[in-house]
Amino acid sequence: MLKKPRVIVIGGGTGSYTLLKDLKKLPINLSAIINMSDNGGSTGILRDELGVLPPGDIRQCLVALSTNPEIRELFNYRFKTGSLKGHSLGNIILSGLSLKFNNFAKAIEISGKILQIKGRVIPITLDNHVLCLKDGDKIITGQKNVTNHKFNNKSVELYHKPRTTLNPWATKAIKEADLIIIAPGDLYSSLLPILTVNKASEIIKKSKAKILLITNLVTSPGQTDNWSVKNYIDIFEKYLGKNRLDYVLYNTKQPSKDILKNYAKENEHPVNIDLINSTNIKAKLIGGDFLSDKIKMQDPSDLIIRTLIRHDGKKITEKIAEILKIL
Repeated sequence: MLKKPRVIVIGGGTGSYTLLKDLKKLPINLSAIINMSDNGGSTGILRDELGVLPPGDIRQCLVALSTNPEIRELFNYRFKTGSLKGHSLGNIILSGLSLKFNNFAKAIEISGKILQIKGRVIPITLDNHVLCLKDGDKIITGQKNVTNHKFNNKSVELYHKPRTTLNPWATKAIKEADLIIIAPGDLYSSLLPILTVNKASEIIKKSKAKILLITNLVTSPGQTDNWSVKNYIDIFEKYLGKNRLDYVLYNTKQPSKDILKNYAKENEHPVNIDLINSTNIKAKLIGGDFLSDKIKMQDPSDLIIRTLIRHDGKKITEKIAEILKIL
């Protein structure tokens, strides 16, 4: 491939951030398409009080793509006291710019210039909406509540209220992509909400791009208990079509026993890597040590409890670079 390959990362905040900060070093045209259903923590407060679109995941991805370390740290700074406690400065800047121009896309554009980003950050939709989940006769509203909900039924339905329209810039990026990467992240409150935006899954399915799925490290209690890599393949094929995935990357390294004990207390366990009937899987399966050796410490000012273990963005980027050579 003579031209720079066009690579898209689809996801939310932390999972996409982990990949983007290293992917930006490759000679590629990089875009991040981001979930816009977040209503927790600082983002939720700003949405409620100012009526803005959710800035949190957008900020994380802008910061990941930034080439200016000082401005990057500035955007990530969290207030530790007072009425702004828990808010990141970047969230406030994005919200302020959005209100000034009455245009969230403009706010992202200006923030990208301030941060001197390498790549683009594109909201999957620019419609203000609430994520909803139908679990039998029960309706769960709001991404935060969806994250914490324990499923009563094996089959649940995600939707947006009101119905969302796909951002035209996201449509263009998907249609032009050579490789689409589905980042790790919370399945029902971060990843699948992107695919349930009107026409999003259909356009991704029809894209000429190869699709790479990066499966999560641990299960989510009450939602993906006892899940294996195969379960992740099945759920994304449900949305994107049978055999639409081209590559599936999964971690084979176990975290330390102490970390596993901490996760087990919350009923979270490593995703099972036993690939039953793997001969029936069209995608190329790529297992390996993709676990970061660094333990992410929780920011005491953060209003959201975040995971301790993460993927190693550098290791994954090296594998993606190998894939790009054969596209």
